[in-house]
Parts: sequence; structure tokens; C-alpha cells
Amino acid sequence: MLRTFLLFALAMLTPTALAQGEQKTVYVLHCGALLDEPGQAPRGNSTVIVRDGAIDDVLDGYLLDVMTPANEMVEFVDLTEHFVLPGLIDCHTHLTGEIQTMDVRLRRALSEETTHSAIDGVVFAERTLMAGFTTVRNVGSAGSDIYALRSRINEGVIPGPRILAAGQSISVTGGHGDRTNGISPVLRPEMTPMQAIADGPYEMRKAVRERVKRGSDLIKITATGGVLSNTAAGVDQQMFED
Repeated sequence: MLRTFLLFALAMLTPTALAQGEQKTVYVLHCGALLDEPGQAPRGNSTVIVRDGAIDDVLDGYLLDVMTPANEMVEFVDLTEHFVLPGLIDCHTHLTGEIQTMDVRLRRALSEETTHSAIDGVVFAERTLMAGFTTVRNVGSAGSDIYALRSRINEGVIPGPRILAAGQSISVTGGHGDRTNGISPVLRPEMTPMQAIADGPYEMRKAVRERVKRGSDLIKITATGGVLSNTAAGVDQQMFED
């Protein structure tokens, strides 16, 4: 059975990582089969040339002689026994956490800090990459850990997919994104627009501006209830139009 290899896993080899002094490496992939166009039949024996961290050319058959400038060296990658395809994209992830039972979620909310989820994110990011996803859109995470995770992956410090980060989702008090739902008022922390809770248009604007300031690639609002909420508020609209 053919194993699936990730063509875009080479994305971890950024132009900075590819450079060795003044010399760069051109990767020549020999693929047993190649899926390069969705909906089309896979190509047979193919050659993919990766230059400066991007696909430069795709050719039929196995190219054995590659002409390069003096400042480039060629490295051949033998995937002749494998099926190769572009990396997958997951548009809804939460890399710094995973689904837990309500009891576990509440216990962790009371006993752990965001540093725990930052460490979890390192594990989940690599696991996501090795599952075939080379780009993700992360739509909600506590604290600033997702920004740090994104930076270290981009710098090549740790393995992981490219991340488009929303930072913390924005919710109304008691809404789907209110992480203090189900916690005793004596114990739960105060939630502000700088964290996850915003009520009314002015607090919403402040919350969005705070996330833009932190470097979010997108904004996640929990405009309705959700099935995983720690509250029985239903799934209807929870924000007014303004």
C-alpha cells in the first residue's frame, strides 16, 4: 500500500533555512505518483523541483540532470515508491488544546495556566503536520501562546504547519466563548475585552483592536451558541447586530 508523503512538508525548509552561507539547495523530488490537480487523475512518474522553499517546476518522468547557477547545489529526494500530494489545509483548528470532557475542562481551567496549553501546542502542531496538514487556520486560543507557536514554527525552531492565528475568540458574557461558564463565581476570574468577553459595540471594537495589535491574522467571534458550551444557552444568536 502506498504511503502518502507531503510535498509541502518541505515548507519547513524556509528560504532562510535553505541558505548555507551564500549557497542554496534545490530539491529535486522523484515521485512514484503525483496528485497535482484536485479532481484530476494522479500523474505517473514525476519530478518536482523545489527552489527557495517553493515549487519551481513539475515535470513528467524522472529528471536526472538539473542545471543550476553556481550558488545552488542539487539534492535528490527519492519518493519513487510513494504517492505525493500537496499539503492539506484545515480551516478550523485549536492547536493549543483538544476536546475534553466538561469535568476535565473545568479542572484544567482552575488548575492550569496558558503555559500548559503553549506546551501542548508544540505537540499538537507537529502531530497536525505529520497528519498531512501544512496550513491551518487557528480560530481560538487562550492567552498569547498561539502567536508564540506561530513565530517559532516560522523561524524553523519547532516543526508545525503554517498558522493563520485568530488569538482569543470574542464572546459575550455567558456566551459560547466565555471560558468561565460552569465555574463558581467565587473562583472564576474576571473576563475583559482584552481576554475573551466583550459586551456591546464599543467593547467589541476594543477587543478587535487588541487582537490586531497582537498580530492576529483573522478575528474569531462566537456570534451564536455552540454544542460544546459549558452552558445550556442553545445555539441561537448571542450578539446584537450593532
